[in-house]
Amino acid sequence: MRAVIPIHDAAALGIVALVVTLGAAVQSAIGFGMGMVVVPLLLWSGRSLPEAVALLLAASLVQTAYGTWTVRAEVPWRTTLPVAAAQWAFVPLGVAGMVMLSEARPGVVDQAVGGIVGGVLVLRAVFRPRPRPQLARGWGLLAGAGAGFLAGLVGMGGPPIVLYALAHAWSKDRFRGFLWSSFLLVLPAATAVLVWRQGAELLRWSLLGLLLTPCPWLGSMAGLAVSRRWAVERVRLVAMGTLALIVAWSVLGPIVRG
Repeated sequence: MRAVIPIHDAAALGIVALVVTLGAAVQSAIGFGMGMVVVPLLLWSGRSLPEAVALLLAASLVQTAYGTWTVRAEVPWRTTLPVAAAQWAFVPLGVAGMVMLSEARPGVVDQAVGGIVGGVLVLRAVFRPRPRPQLARGWGLLAGAGAGFLAGLVGMGGPPIVLYALAHAWSKDRFRGFLWSSFLLVLPAATAVLVWRQGAELLRWSLLGLLLTPCPWLGSMAGLAVSRRWAVERVRLVAMGTLALIVAWSVLGPIVRG
C-alpha cells in the first residue's frame, strides 16, 4: 500500500513547503502570481506538471479564501461571477491540453504562455487604455475563458484576469478582491476535472497541498504586511512588472536551461 503523502524525503518536502510559502507571499502582495512561482519551481524539483498543478490548486485554496475574506467588502461579485462561470466552462479544455502536453518538454508550454501574455502586454502598451469603472461584459467573459483554459493547462490562469482587472479604475483592495475571488471560485472545477482526466492518484498531491496549510497562511501574512501601505498605483506598477517577468522567464527560461 502506498503512503498517503507522496513525498518521503524531508529535504524535498521542505523545498515544497518553502515554494508554497513564497508563492502565497507574492500573491498576497499583488493579488496574483502563486502559480508563476509554484509551478515552475516544482517542475524544476522533479515533479510532473499534473502533480505540480494538483498541489498548487489545493494550496491556493487557503490563500485565496483568506485573501477574499480580508477584503470581502470590496469584492465586486457582479463582475466576478460571470468571469468565474467562463473559467468553469474552459477549464476542461485546458486540462485536455495538459493531458496531451504532459509528455512534452515543459519549455514548450512555458514559451507558448509567455508569448500570448507578451503579445497582450505589447498591445496594452501601444494603445494605453485608460482604466474605467466598468467594462463591457464580453471582455470579462473573454478574460475568464482565457484564464480557465490556462488554469487547466498549466495551473497559471492569472494573466488574462490580471489584465482585465488592470483595465478597471479600482482601489487596490477591490483589485485584489476581484482576483482572489475569481481564483477561489475556479479551484473546485479545476481540481475536479484534473482528477477526472489524470486519475485519483493526484488526490495525494491535493492532500499534501492541504496539509501544507500553515505555509500559504504564513506567506499570506507576509505578503499583506508588505503591501498594506502601498498605493494603488504601486500595486498596478508591480503587477505589470510581474507580468513582464512571467513573459521573460517563460520565453527565455527554457533557452537558458538548455
